[in-house]
Amino acid sequence: MIVRIDSRNYIPEASQFHLIAGAAEKLDIPLLVQAADTSGKVRLYADYRNDAACCTRMEAPLVPGNVFIEAPESEHSRIAALLQLEERDVSDWVYTLLEDLEVYETVEEFSKRFFSALFIDPTAAVLYMQEAEEYCLLPVTAGLERVRPDTCSHEVIGQLHDAAAQQTAVTIPTGDSESRGYPVSVRGAAAGMILAGNEAGCRLHEKDMTRMIRLFSPVLVKLHKTEMLKKDKSKKDLLLRFSRTFHSSNETSDILESFLSAVDSFYPSAGAEIHLAGEWSSISNHRISQLSFYNPTDIVVEAYQQAEYKRDASTLYIPLKGRQGVYGICTLQTKGETYAPYDDSFLQLLADSCGDSLENAHLYQQTKRHAEDMTAINDFTKLLNKKRSTAVMTNVLAASIQESTGVDQVVCMLKDVRYHHASVLPDRWNEASMEPYRRLMQRDLLEKGEHIFLGTMGKEALFQTAAGIPMVQDNTIIGGVLLLSSKKMALSFEAFKVLQSMTQHAALAVTNAVLQEELRYLLETDALTSLYTRDYMENKVRTSIDQHRGGSLLLFDLDNFKSVNDTYGHQTGDKVLADSAAVLLQAADRFGGTACRWGGEEMALYLPEHGKRTALEAAEWIRVRVPETTEPSVTLSCGISLWKEDETIKLERLFAEADQRLYRAKRNGRNQTAAPDEQEVETEGTGSA
Repeated sequence: MIVRIDSRNYIPEASQFHLIAGAAEKLDIPLLVQAADTSGKVRLYADYRNDAACCTRMEAPLVPGNVFIEAPESEHSRIAALLQLEERDVSDWVYTLLEDLEVYETVEEFSKRFFSALFIDPTAAVLYMQEAEEYCLLPVTAGLERVRPDTCSHEVIGQLHDAAAQQTAVTIPTGDSESRGYPVSVRGAAAGMILAGNEAGCRLHEKDMTRMIRLFSPVLVKLHKTEMLKKDKSKKDLLLRFSRTFHSSNETSDILESFLSAVDSFYPSAGAEIHLAGEWSSISNHRISQLSFYNPTDIVVEAYQQAEYKRDASTLYIPLKGRQGVYGICTLQTKGETYAPYDDSFLQLLADSCGDSLENAHLYQQTKRHAEDMTAINDFTKLLNKKRSTAVMTNVLAASIQESTGVDQVVCMLKDVRYHHASVLPDRWNEASMEPYRRLMQRDLLEKGEHIFLGTMGKEALFQTAAGIPMVQDNTIIGGVLLLSSKKMALSFEAFKVLQSMTQHAALAVTNAVLQEELRYLLETDALTSLYTRDYMENKVRTSIDQHRGGSLLLFDLDNFKSVNDTYGHQTGDKVLADSAAVLLQAADRFGGTACRWGGEEMALYLPEHGKRTALEAAEWIRVRVPETTEPSVTLSCGISLWKEDETIKLERLFAEADQRLYRAKRNGRNQTAAPDEQEVETEGTGSA
């Protein structure tokens, strides 16, 4: 079929061809279209009879103003009904096509179809539409970067308004060249601009191009407004949805992941990243990092410190603000994304919602952590108060700290030499590799009482993290606790503060334990001889009778001790008594027994689980060494009593039998031992009166 276009509203055939060919393609009709220019030469050709369309030149002449369409006869009426070119002029035909194009749902889809009719290279043109009240022109379709105007200044906007009123094009500076801007207008007011570079190659005369764009402007504006309404609704829905997500979770990682997902849904090419300030755990996303303050002039740091929305040539900086502070900065790349003025408010609103949620989560986790810390400290204090020994307490302290922190070593040392036995030291503590840590303990903790918090100790260090807390009670340093870990920055400051509290509770408990031990020592030992008291010995023997299978009691008395006091004085007598007691203490360590001062110059040694043979050996060992140790030299006599598992024995009977045998040894000449077989056992000489 050949269609003749009325020349009254003449539009060059190139435009007719593309519009007709596009409509035919949309109808999915196998179609061949040819159009002639004013010289009668076939200028354009398109074949839609195959799967792929192609364009080329044909030499066969056509009558100018005619368009040749080759199609199945069954489709002729359908094409004619759509185009109605036989009876309508170009204006009617344009509106018919316009109605057909209204089926497009987005400006992007419409513009691609529209640009194909207007330009030889449709990718070299960009559609800009008005955004917000500031009349900011933003690209709607993808075009060449160099086609975009340098700035959408008031001067450019004014030129567009004038061009829209006069229905003419305007020249717009674009980098090193100039491009033609065709206003998209409604009722004489510019609503946007089609900016085409020189390489776009306009198919129409400028006047026809302007008129064509003006005819299609209502569709562009309508589609754009519809898209904006849909986008606004989507953003409101997203804000509502993610606000629910934000406030329903107390996990920092969930909140940040939701925020990134929300940003990505609207700005997929922005490469959103989050830089957090402060300590945040359990976050493994590579797009979430720690905010670095090493460069104070960095715009990220500036945005954080000023809590303000910032932007530079390539990046947006959005603070994540809560009611009590700023918790981080979100960065978005501007290359590949376009941000309208209302996007700023939307992004800040989304960021503020995220900041509020981070703050709530932080406060919740902080409160929860404080409650857990208080519970742990309370349980730890209860456990300490159940212990009476400083050694047990320091072991409990070290074990509790190691369990709660996961460090490699915990060193606990008490400053008083009397309680060094209660210190908790690593096996390698005295090795050369531990010298830096021994120095920290001795110099900084025990001498200066300073707190230590070192996250990196150097590449050659055995342990990278070292944290030390002095144990102070009543402004007196009584010890120190040193934590060591092979990992860098293994301890958070929050954990360090908890350890401070635990250490101070331990310091109080250890001080009380030390006072109790000192008081117990005073109650259980004799001040002159350092031997245990008789009450302590009686309790010890009573416990042994209940738990052991036998034992022996050795009762000693210094011979003629009264004459020593009368001759040399009581001060010398006290020294003789103390020197004799020292021999008994050595015997107690040697034979595994307990020595006590029985009364006056009488002393006793109890040997659990030992019989007559060991008792006689111990008695002889003591009897020989006392005269060698004392000045003036004195001797002593001994009485032994024994008990066995199969005997019914009472404490009073055991003591009475030892006492009887002691005085039997005295009557038989002194300086000897009386055994429990009712016979004298004279171990050396006959003694002296």
